[in-house]
Amino acid sequence: MTINISLPEEVLKFIDDEKAKMNVSRSSFIVYCVKRVIEADRIISSMPELITSVNRMTDELHDLNKANRIKSDIKGKVSK
Repeated sequence: MTINISLPEEVLKFIDDEKAKMNVSRSSFIVYCVKRVIEADRIISSMPELITSVNRMTDELHDLNKANRIKSDIKGKVSK
């Protein structure tokens, strides 16, 4: 699909400089950048959920380690 957009001259120069480094067309470079921004935004917006999950797993691991230490203490007392 073809669209027309207006860009400030300095943005167009940046696009041209960067797309030349990648050896791609302006359109391909702009599509690449837009996709990366959208993907990054999705990742950033999922961070609170990810942090909550990591914290939950950390708490569960802490509880498991605590239970294993108690179990070891009990075994040590029983074998004496």
